Amino acid sequence: IREKNKSILISYYLKSYYYISKFLFEKNPTLWDNYYAIGLNNYADYLRKIGKSTESIKLFKKSLEISETIYNNKEYSMGNVITLNNLAVAFKEMQEINEAIFLINKALNIIEPLFNNNPSIWALDYALSLNNLSECYYLNNKIDTAITTQQTSLEIIEVLFNSDFDMFAEDYTLCLSNLAKYLYYGQRNSEAIYLQEKSVEITKSLFKKNENKWGLDYAISLSNLSSFIRYEDIKAFNFQEEAINIIEFLYKNDPDQYIEHYIRAINQLGAIYFSIGAYNICINIFKDIERLLNPYYQADPKRWSEEYVRNSVNLASSFNKEGKINEEIKNLKKALKALESLYKEPSKKWIQHHEIILRSLYSALLKNKRKDEALKNKKKF
Repeated sequence: IREKNKSILISYYLKSYYYISKFLFEKNPTLWDNYYAIGLNNYADYLRKIGKSTESIKLFKKSLEISETIYNNKEYSMGNVITLNNLAVAFKEMQEINEAIFLINKALNIIEPLFNNNPSIWALDYALSLNNLSECYYLNNKIDTAITTQQTSLEIIEVLFNSDFDMFAEDYTLCLSNLAKYLYYGQRNSEAIYLQEKSVEITKSLFKKNENKWGLDYAISLSNLSSFIRYEDIKAFNFQEEAINIIEFLYKNDPDQYIEHYIRAINQLGAIYFSIGAYNICINIFKDIERLLNPYYQADPKRWSEEYVRNSVNLASSFNKEGKINEEIKNLKKALKALESLYKEPSKKWIQHHEIILRSLYSALLKNKRKDEALKNKKKF
């Protein structure tokens, strides 16, 4: 209850600051422009974190427009760097990866010369911009580039972390986990597991000291480690169940803030059950995710498209293993429709997902003796 009240107070404060600064800006733009830009950015970031990325992008753009005007004749603006990164993250969540990369590079053009001239002051801002960029490379399937970019980010953050454990632990474990993920998808499993175990160790020690502050970070670290070892170690179940218990507690106190983390944690448990052939359990898990996800997907389809497509494909795969071809076809069609209607531009990742789903649908239709429909879909390959 205390955490829920805290979340309500934070949202009330951010919303109040935004509306008050807007009112003052409209009365005297010259005097209140910087305050309004800050209010826009902070409230937009709050909206993004509760899954309202479409709405947040409009506010981020307005904030950036004002801050760029304020600092037009100055050497740099940290307000610009922060808003550029936040806007990039929002675009990333909307699957507009190329736009996100453009914005992050724009931020790096501001921050990199400052870092080169004075690393002690600008190290964190530079490293976090690189961290955001590496994630975009990963989402564009440029795994090697993501790894090298993230390694640079981690090296910078590690120096800060070694100088002040408490202040930089969150940033350090974030970079550790991200690099571990990229290494894992780059088929460098042992390196990935080593880094993720390091992240778990750090976040677990902090979680023991302050469960409210470090619960989510510890749970995400556990879940990531579980995904890396799920095919080879029974501990994957224990890690994932512990992660779900922590995130479920947070979700119940603030559903909007933690829905994405909760869905991903449950999805990971479903993936573990799938790997051992417990397909009936998988179906129930993925149906639960669909029930949780649907209200968010209906409210903002583009923002939640990736989760929606992933879950529809997972359901289809589980039904396939159970021989329930009609249900498989139904879910593959849902995934295909979401992909075709929501992605702004055909990225490499989109093309690969689209091709895989089309081929799965073709095979399922043939099994269901719907040859004409199957051949019609085959033409889209």
